[in-house]
Parts: sequence; structure tokens; C-alpha cells
Amino acid sequence: MLHIENNKLMQNVMLLAVLMIGLFFTGTVQAQKDKLIAEYSAGKIKMGMTVAQARKAVSPMTISKGVDEYEGDMRHQIKLNGKTMMTILVGGTASSFKGRIVEIAVVDKSFKTSKGVSVGMLLSAAEKKYGKITEIRIEDGGGGAEVATFTNQPKGIKFILSVEGKGKRAGKYANDSETTTEYETGAKISSIIVYDQGE
Repeated sequence: MLHIENNKLMQNVMLLAVLMIGLFFTGTVQAQKDKLIAEYSAGKIKMGMTVAQARKAVSPMTISKGVDEYEGDMRHQIKLNGKTMMTILVGGTASSFKGRIVEIAVVDKSFKTSKGVSVGMLLSAAEKKYGKITEIRIEDGGGGAEVATFTNQPKGIKFILSVEGKGKRAGKYANDSETTTEYETGAKISSIIVYDQGE
């Protein structure tokens, strides 16, 4: 009788352990999904959402009122405990919160692409995930951000670069060129942008 009870106890303990592992795995998968940067989304923020929809989706993170205007659209910051996680660019009626998200700029390293690429990663490490750099380009006629393109570039995502050093560029540009495939040793990803591919 005692032997049977011990077997039942052992079976219950094993079942509980399996359930706990299952719950842990499910929770881990969900947490990874909540921090995934993909073609049309970054975590729970999706392209085309209104600010009101985004605010519900990201709670307990908060969305600030518009922080600056860009060509008639308005940028808002998404923060957690005072730390900016990403910014969203809302098109159209910026002040009324009825415009829809047309760009998501991730600046926090906890968000990752499906290949594990995140903000703060060295460009050399990102090349191991997406293949060699095919181009580094300075946007806006030489005055803007540096954007890296990889051999296996994911759709709808831009990788913005930076490097330590005041006024220093991540790419190594010949003469007055605004494109290159060469970059500084310390070049890294400073933000990952999900953008409107129709733009």
C-alpha cells in the first residue's frame, strides 16, 4: 500500500514539474514575442495602430504626448519607468491622437529581431546574422543618419548606426561619397526602425 502511495506521489510530483516547465516555456515564448521586432511591428506596437490603441497594447509602458513634429507628423515616446524604449511616428492629425503609426524606432536593447539582432549590437556581430554589408548610406543628402543594408536584409526594417567619438561616422567614406561598405571597428546599431514600405 505504501509503495502504491509513493508511486502516486512521485507521479504527481512529475506531473507538476512538467506543468511548471510548460508554463515557464510558454511564458518565455510570450515574453520573446512581446519584444520581437518584425516587418510590421515592434513588440505589441503595430503599424497602422492609433495612439489610443498603442497605449492599451503597451501598458504598463506609457506613451508621451507628442515630443516633436516631423514633416507634419508627430513623434511620441514609449517609456517604461522613465526610460525610453521606442518612439513612434504618427501620421496626419498628430495632436488629436487619431493619426496612425507610420514608423516605429526601437532604441532599447531588450527588443530583438527574429535573428537576435538588437540595439547596441556591433555591426560585425549583426553581419553574422544577416550576411555581409552591401551598403552603408548617409540619408538626407549627407546630413542624416547612417543606414546599413545587409545581404539578407529583413523586409520593412532599417538599421541605424553610430560609433563612439564626437562627430565621428560609423562608415568609412571615400572623399565626398555618401555610401560605403566599410565601417569603423566600433560601429554598432543605435536604433532599429520599422517603417512604412510604401514610403
